[in-house]
Amino acid sequence: MAAAAASRGIGAKLGLREIRIHLCQRSPGSQGVRDFIEKRYVELKKANPDLPILIRECSDVQPKLWARYASTVQNR
Repeated sequence: MAAAAASRGIGAKLGLREIRIHLCQRSPGSQGVRDFIEKRYVELKKANPDLPILIRECSDVQPKLWARYASTVQNR
């Protein structure tokens, strides 16, 4: 769904600045995320070459996705 939305330019209209994905290399709970990355990452990057997509693999973490938008205020 995210790949299709990004390929239609919706991410640009929303001010999407970055996508971060955390997942486990082996856990069954991250299998869907691994499948998505295998099947859709190239399509997503081709449609959005300037959008940073950060993928972090860590042992025994629950899969999570963060999206950073232009209007996001970050506290340090």
